[in-house]
Amino acid sequence: KDTPQDAKPTQKDINAALKALDDARTEIEKYKTVTTDLETETKKSTPEHAAVTEGDFENTPEFQNADAKKKDGADGKKVDNDDVKAYKDALAKARKLAQDNTSNTLSDHPTQKQIDDALEALKQAKQAITDGYKTNVDKLKQAKEYAEDVFKKTPEYKNAEAIKADANNAKHDQAGKDLGDATKQTGFEGQIAKIAEKLKDTSKLTQREVDALVKQLNIAQKKIADSYKTNVDKLNNEVGDKDQDGKPVTPKFEESIPYKNALEKKNAGDADATAKLEAYNEKLKAAQELINKVNNPDPNVEADKQPTQKEVDDALKALQDAKKAIDDSFGTKIDDLKTEAAKSTADTTDPTAKPTAGSFESTTEYQNALAKKTDDGKDNADVTAYKEALKKARTLLEKFGDDGKPKPGAKDVPTQQEVDEALNNLKEIKDKITKNYVTSPHDLQEEVDKSKDGKDDTSTDVFENTPEFKNATAKADDTSKKALDDYNEKLTAARNLLAAFDRTTGKPVTPLPQGMTQAPTQKQLDDALDALKAAKQKITDGYKTNKSDLTAEAGKDSDFTKTPEY
Repeated sequence: KDTPQDAKPTQKDINAALKALDDARTEIEKYKTVTTDLETETKKSTPEHAAVTEGDFENTPEFQNADAKKKDGADGKKVDNDDVKAYKDALAKARKLAQDNTSNTLSDHPTQKQIDDALEALKQAKQAITDGYKTNVDKLKQAKEYAEDVFKKTPEYKNAEAIKADANNAKHDQAGKDLGDATKQTGFEGQIAKIAEKLKDTSKLTQREVDALVKQLNIAQKKIADSYKTNVDKLNNEVGDKDQDGKPVTPKFEESIPYKNALEKKNAGDADATAKLEAYNEKLKAAQELINKVNNPDPNVEADKQPTQKEVDDALKALQDAKKAIDDSFGTKIDDLKTEAAKSTADTTDPTAKPTAGSFESTTEYQNALAKKTDDGKDNADVTAYKEALKKARTLLEKFGDDGKPKPGAKDVPTQQEVDEALNNLKEIKDKITKNYVTSPHDLQEEVDKSKDGKDDTSTDVFENTPEFKNATAKADDTSKKALDDYNEKLTAARNLLAAFDRTTGKPVTPLPQGMTQAPTQKQLDDALDALKAAKQKITDGYKTNKSDLTAEAGKDSDFTKTPEY
């Protein structure tokens, strides 16, 4: 039906209704969805498909720490952890709601509660990351403190420093590289310098950066720890009587001759031997303790109390010096035995060889002893003892080189006691021979004195005044002349021999007569005596006075006295 005229609104009614509607809309406008805070919050994050820039939440150390901690996905691949995923989901939702709020379709617009919830969710997701993924800077500080306060006290670090300081060491250059330079930020020192620099401002340090710095420092430390360990191999070899290749040394030091000699002297009360043995034992014990400390480190011992290579090297040298002191002082000294043995004939193996000039065998005493054989024609006990003593001495000396030290590989090297005993035995038997086999000119002198001493000798009780000598002289035939010449020759020879002796003491004169190089032996004197006696006996026996004719003539005396003529 048509509206009655009186019911139709007036313009005033229309205007009033329009105003009321506008007022109502204005009132509702007060409750429109506000996204400002949400948009502001989302803008703190990196825009989609854009690079992270300074100020972005994604650029914070905490987010980077969280983003670095991936987890294993269902397919085995690495995916964001729950906190990062929650953040990204909250951010995506916030951005979508903000975008929806600009839609031309009003029904697509989010409510304020949705916006507020999204904002809160985004803030909470960010806070969870901010709180839960802070960079652990303490880890970096602790690593630096350990490196400076503990590691630098370790023997490995000290060993590296010592090698770096030793330009002659083969590892000198490498040690320099491994220890590094703080200024150039190389090596171990360089890593410490890098950390120190980063610690000046830790606000932007990510955990990955911290972990990387710690890792690099640990690598630098491990390089030093592994490359410069204290090595006791040489010391262990020295203690264990082994050579540089670890092979046993023969004999062992405490079985060596110098060590045995030192023990003998110590037992005899020698102060020097006692002191040197005590020093050796002290250095040996110290070396053994060091080896044990290195091979079995005590975890409770502080790093700076653990043995360094220098301590081990010093201990090695100290032990070697202690051994050398014993070797140098108590090695078997053969000089005296060598000198004494050299006084004997060089070659005693050839019985027909003539004694070396000036040797003991060339002395009259030894020759006298050698001439006194046993009944079966063998050397007497004294000569046998001398030869055995000389052989023993030379056998011992054969074990030594010209430098007076044992020959390489020599077995049963004699101790000083053995050498001294050999020397003493050789000297004693030589002294015995020298004293007991002195040449005595007594018997020959006595026999010679029974003859005239030249033409001017007026002695009457001499051989030349015997009837036999006069008979031989008076006969003057060839046979008697030969007998007399032989006698004079033997007498002259005897006198020549006696000229080598002092008539009063019976000892050889000095110097010996011209042409005589050594005093006659007893055998020479005895042979001369026998020859002289034989020459005299020949005259005595061959030229006795013949009384038979005179006796026969005297027997006729009784008849003669009876003759007329008588």
